[in-house]
Amino acid sequence: METMKRARLVSLKNIQIETVEKPKPKRGEVLIRVRKCGVCGSDISAFYGKHTYIHFPIVLGHEFSGDIAEVGEGVNNVAVGDRVTVLPHVGCGKCDACRQEKYNLCNDLIVIGCQTTGAYAEYVIAPAKVTFKLPDEMTYEQGACVEPSSVGYHGVKRGVKKGDVVVVMGAGTIGFFAMQGANAVGASKTIVCDFNRERLEMASRFGASAVVNLGKESLKEGLTRILGSTVPVDCFMDCVGFDGSAMKDIISVARRGATVVSIGIIAKEFNIPNIPDLTEHELNVLGSSMFWPQDFADVIRLISEGKIKADGIISHRYKIADIKEMFEMVDKHKENFMKIMLDIDFN
Repeated sequence: METMKRARLVSLKNIQIETVEKPKPKRGEVLIRVRKCGVCGSDISAFYGKHTYIHFPIVLGHEFSGDIAEVGEGVNNVAVGDRVTVLPHVGCGKCDACRQEKYNLCNDLIVIGCQTTGAYAEYVIAPAKVTFKLPDEMTYEQGACVEPSSVGYHGVKRGVKKGDVVVVMGAGTIGFFAMQGANAVGASKTIVCDFNRERLEMASRFGASAVVNLGKESLKEGLTRILGSTVPVDCFMDCVGFDGSAMKDIISVARRGATVVSIGIIAKEFNIPNIPDLTEHELNVLGSSMFWPQDFADVIRLISEGKIKADGIISHRYKIADIKEMFEMVDKHKENFMKIMLDIDFN
């Protein structure tokens, strides 16, 4: 029996290294030797037992890249040895959303690393149809960043047009990629807003036209300083969510006819304020959930062209063998990291 190692979250704040049988791909599936895996905010929430749909026990990891180790019957889009990344959505394959390849809208969606075994492991199974080859010039780390990059980019495609003035609320991972995605599709100006000075400095280095430090000035004050009193913003991107505070600020300053794209809402209860303003000002409020396969393909191209600097956001690197140490770091320094990248090496 061939075996592999994996890191499994077995209970609250309890992750264990296990040796298990290496899986075999079925028809339409591939077996991937995982090389790099990003740590998502949802992984951290799951570790603390705070995620709404990730439950113990689970092998986390849905932002990953690696090499095709084996292919199942009927697979012809990739071959053994190909360097790949994976769109981690497994839809039912039968509904209207799946037929349109909008797997994120499938009512029976399963996400690799959330509801089924993920990539905190030497090997992982994935459907071949959502497995994408990496260009030769892309690194494994860049390949593992395609998934979070696509979350931001999908939001951009939902609401940003060429020439738009775009405000990104939140300079975390998704805000970082939304800002770069907006630049890539031709936004005339991208303004990033956050309370964290170091993250705002990073946003400026990677292409933000201007930044607003919300610890020093209000959203309205910052945008008035940069744009003038009319605040002519075409699209606001809420990459924060949580309790809806960013959305409240956006609605209070948005001009008539502006678009608001909500990417970051994770709270169980969320009340949109100022409904009369939404109506009278004809604000277009759009939800953005994860991504589509075309977003993945676009992001791979944009990263390979250098238009999205995906690996620039990586602040910490760990071997998977040191994953307990990694979570201890997260516990102590919650504000001092952006993207954590795991090297899937158990030695």
